[in-house]
Amino acid sequence: MHHEVSVGVFDWGHFGLTGGYYPDDLPAEWRLAYFANDFDSACLRLASYNRQQGLLEEMLDDLPERFDLSWLIDRQVDFGLIETALGADPFSLILVDQPEMDAALAIDGGVHLMTLDQLQRADPPCAPCGLLPPDDDLRLTRAAVEQWMQPCFDRPAGRRNLWLAAAQTSPQQLSEVRLLVEMLGF
Repeated sequence: MHHEVSVGVFDWGHFGLTGGYYPDDLPAEWRLAYFANDFDSACLRLASYNRQQGLLEEMLDDLPERFDLSWLIDRQVDFGLIETALGADPFSLILVDQPEMDAALAIDGGVHLMTLDQLQRADPPCAPCGLLPPDDDLRLTRAAVEQWMQPCFDRPAGRRNLWLAAAQTSPQQLSEVRLLVEMLGF
């Protein structure tokens, strides 16, 4: 049974802000597509685009089909953006910061809905995504990846997202985790 793991970042808007990853002259609307050429998934905090719906729409237009996009929807989000986000193709996961918010979102089949708390606790086991704590020691990272995937081995194969916190992750760390996941056969 093959389980595919897509490596990316949680709260993508904070990734690469210290410089060095994105070319200096790269327009803001192309940054997500640039990231998507190197990595497989990202979770975007929708409220970050409250006053920039046009920017969000342009960013989504340039994404490759294989890129797995997820949304964090919190109480600060402009509800007009939710319509834009839910119209994006493809996306597979919505995270909400309050459990009662899930009832307010009409979600079609094939889209997972989780709370931020579930993501941080890795609950339920074999959830569609996991948040890996940043660590420079690849042995500890390997153990964390294996522990996260272990409950999935006796379940149907599928694609899961493994994220690192964007603000605390360098492009090199993200590349190393992606390579590690590939070496583990996911």
